[in-house]
Amino acid sequence: MTLEVVPLGGLGEFGMHMMAFRSNGAMIVVDAGVMFPDEELLGIDIIVPDITYLLENKNEVQAIFLTHGHEDHIGALPFILPYLNVPVYGSSFTMALVRNKLEQRGVLDEAQLRVVKDKDEVTAACFSVQFFHVTHSIVDAFALAIKTPAGTVIHTGDFKIDPTPTDGKLFDLHTLAAYGDQGVLALFSDSTNAEHAGYTASERSVNDRFESIFRTSKGRVVLSCFTIGHRSSEAIRTVRSVPRPPDDRKHRDCPGTGLSENSAWIGHSIERNSQLSAQQSLCGCRRMSGRTDVGAVAACA
Repeated sequence: MTLEVVPLGGLGEFGMHMMAFRSNGAMIVVDAGVMFPDEELLGIDIIVPDITYLLENKNEVQAIFLTHGHEDHIGALPFILPYLNVPVYGSSFTMALVRNKLEQRGVLDEAQLRVVKDKDEVTAACFSVQFFHVTHSIVDAFALAIKTPAGTVIHTGDFKIDPTPTDGKLFDLHTLAAYGDQGVLALFSDSTNAEHAGYTASERSVNDRFESIFRTSKGRVVLSCFTIGHRSSEAIRTVRSVPRPPDDRKHRDCPGTGLSENSAWIGHSIERNSQLSAQQSLCGCRRMSGRTDVGAVAACA
């Protein structure tokens, strides 16, 4: 039996992750991300993978499997699903982000979104895909064990081995080791700075720095983040634990925002994603007046 692996983006570059696996007249796709342009691409907002290969073999494509919810892994779905409407599988939080993106683009109604849990296994033609948990800078991230007629392929998605993740969900090294014992045809692994010696610090390592900044700040604090993830969650929890000085109480309400705790999200996308985190109970956010009280990002001063 033969297995074709066709990278449609993300190989040797940052962003636009998308990879097709083809065997026995069937095909599955892992991830569908965007790439953000550099300074040479003026006027271009995002770059999406070229899916000509998939469209030329449209009848073979069975499903799209998502490893996690970062833009470079899910951002192209609103532009792909109108042409390739197949089932899409991912974790609860990943699919919440996807649903939000598709709704904004007006393509949600026809989408076939399927939520999976840790250890779930999905069969698609001659492929069988098992999801197992990995640690990353975003919650609800999975690696994939893809069983093919030619053998088992492990696709890790993005990961770092975090011994003290903020959500308490450890990297499932036992499942990874079990597949290693059974025999693996190929390992597709993606971990930033993996080529350098040493290790990456835990997401919890930022806590002390956050607390120091929040306690000593004399005015407004602005925190910029790539996406809703462990670090933004820790910022939320930390700022709530830091008492404000008595003379700052007059600033505890942010007029017109519906927020308290001297805090507000700035930006439509980050606000919507924080609401999704609150609904998924992933960041400790709470609801107030129809908005999400997220506890930190920009303090009213």
